[in-house]
Amino acid sequence: MRTLIARTALLTSLVLISGSVAAAQSTPAATPNLGGTIVFVSDDTGTPQILTMEPTGGSSVSALTNGKAPDRGPANHSPVFSPDGKQIAFVACKADSTIDCLLYVMNFDGSLVKQITTKPEEYGGISWSPDSKQLIYASRFDPGGFPNFYLVPSDSSAKPTQLGGDDLNGWWPSWSPDGKQIAYQAVGGGETTINVMNTDGSAPKMLTNGSIDLDPVWSPDGKTIAFIRSKANKYAMWLMDADGQNQRQLTPLAPDPTSNTDTPIKLPALTWSPDGRSIVFNSHRSKNWELDLVDISKPQSVRRLIIGSARAFSPSWTSAQQ
Repeated sequence: MRTLIARTALLTSLVLISGSVAAAQSTPAATPNLGGTIVFVSDDTGTPQILTMEPTGGSSVSALTNGKAPDRGPANHSPVFSPDGKQIAFVACKADSTIDCLLYVMNFDGSLVKQITTKPEEYGGISWSPDSKQLIYASRFDPGGFPNFYLVPSDSSAKPTQLGGDDLNGWWPSWSPDGKQIAYQAVGGGETTINVMNTDGSAPKMLTNGSIDLDPVWSPDGKTIAFIRSKANKYAMWLMDADGQNQRQLTPLAPDPTSNTDTPIKLPALTWSPDGRSIVFNSHRSKNWELDLVDISKPQSVRRLIIGSARAFSPSWTSAQQ
């Protein structure tokens, strides 16, 4: 994979704006800190590729991948910043395949791409340990089977080891900031719920029920979990306390653009700002997938980050600067 530092003409349509689609509350809250860098996926070229941008405006949009990952590619998905902001984990798949994929790690700028896994599988979620030394991911070899969780050193110094038993099934793991728990999207029994477990796979506990709940992500302070809830072919982002209490809807219900599938929204779907005051998430309010930002203190005020012909999704936010 080659690093593309120069901006291309194709990316000039990726423009950051600060306009709101709803009126702000009459009493202003503390201004969120929108510094750092957002990594995301765009398939404007017809093939998903990984890019970075500034969250607060300007024209700094850089492409990190060009579909030439060793042994895999050209499609690159699910980028996730390490907690220290130095690396990005991602999945690279062969063209038109969701099951012939491998896990990679690269530097912040797209350099030094390292293959982490060797077994082609379907991947659904990557999360870093708080010390940036390990990765947990969900995968399955059989497209009709249940996914399991695996731990692997982020420097590929050892082979992946399965977390828990074969009956621990789920997607989209999220490591808690204190390193003690992992939230995940549990599957099985006709339900899709948000659960938590210990980092050794023990003591799984259901936090939600009665709906299709997807893609949990811990807030930076570990007190809140954001997730996607789907119901009646519509979806919205929800928040809950870390123990599952105080569940509340954050964003308005949006039509499901993929109602013929089990997944109402491209995943991974959301990322917290480093200060925990805002969330960037996948949205489909226009004809394309886009990235929207919501201030959690003013949930009625949602603004688009990328406009024009761009299609963008699967964000991850770090406090580190480009």
